[in-house]
Amino acid sequence: SIREYDIPVVAGGPFCTYASEKVVECKDIDFIIRGEGEAPLRELCLALANDTSYKDIANLGYREDGRLVKNGLRAAMDLNDIPFADYAIFENDNKQTLYRPMNGKIYKTIGLETMRGCPFKCSFCNSASHNPLYREESGSTFFRKKKMSRVAEELEYMVSTIKPELIYMLADVFLMMTDKEFDEFYEIYSSYKLPFYFHTRAETVKEEQVRRLEELNCLRGNVGVEHGNEEFRRDVVFRKIKNKDIERAFEIVGNSSISTAANNIIGFPTETRELIFDTINLNRKIKHGVDSVSAFIYSPYHGLPSRELAIKKGYLSPDVVADTNPQNASVLEMPDLTNETLRGLQRTFTMYVRFPKDRWDEIRKAEDLTPEGDMVFESLSEELLIEYAAG
Repeated sequence: SIREYDIPVVAGGPFCTYASEKVVECKDIDFIIRGEGEAPLRELCLALANDTSYKDIANLGYREDGRLVKNGLRAAMDLNDIPFADYAIFENDNKQTLYRPMNGKIYKTIGLETMRGCPFKCSFCNSASHNPLYREESGSTFFRKKKMSRVAEELEYMVSTIKPELIYMLADVFLMMTDKEFDEFYEIYSSYKLPFYFHTRAETVKEEQVRRLEELNCLRGNVGVEHGNEEFRRDVVFRKIKNKDIERAFEIVGNSSISTAANNIIGFPTETRELIFDTINLNRKIKHGVDSVSAFIYSPYHGLPSRELAIKKGYLSPDVVADTNPQNASVLEMPDLTNETLRGLQRTFTMYVRFPKDRWDEIRKAEDLTPEGDMVFESLSEELLIEYAAG
């Protein structure tokens, strides 16, 4: 629809990074950017504006004689050199696009990046895939942290200009800090104490830090569980952590004033119904320390080790593009776990976690994607909302 304006179209992101040949099949896309886009996009804009060559811009992909030319990746950039995000553009003409719901209230919300990438190797996450890609193509490390002095500058700029009411800490594992870094963050943020929320992993949760996060007015912390079977979690999900350590992390946060969310994934390649109930049972053990329980259906994004496993097992054609709405359906065809089973378990996941086990036969009926199953599901949903509104 913008072709009439003769505007070049540039696509970027993980899909362009790991499936560039598929992206370039779309004739409405003129350029792709693999990996980080801040610097190459600026350089491309300058080249187009000045009518100079863009063919040597690292990270850029373009068509030449009907084929895709992919330039190599540049080294991961210094986060401290990136300009502050220009959230002011979202407030022009009385727009209210910065407002977001959280814990039952509406907040003017911005994101604040403290680090980029992740040091872990989870098989379901593109962030983990960036590490070997950058190591191979540029010899650099993708996981980086921003200096706390730079975080302080950006925070002051955002508070003085945008005046946010809530801050989302943009980090895959926010609490992946040394004690010195946490002390610096605590000192910086003590001057503001704006409500904020973050994502982290159970391994990073420490009792003393959680206590100090309370003092900083931390509103919410989302912690990844992902799977409840230790062996499957280690061998398929690539997360080496014991259940007891996950339980301990949620006990620590649950004993604080910080709202918690437990994130789970179902439908991994080779998973079974029984393995999903291992995840449900682990969530039952931590439910008293959790305000919100979620279950997302696995999506085989390009560049993931778990996608390669699905292809190897014959669950997925290499040509399939991951569903754009993976929460509602699976694109895998697994003999022991149908899409209908997954959808039924997803919609009843929180019920299995919250209700006592003597209600499980009733919940099982709500899994069925039939008019009768929908009636049971609606009835149990109303009860769940009344009895367990927080989760």
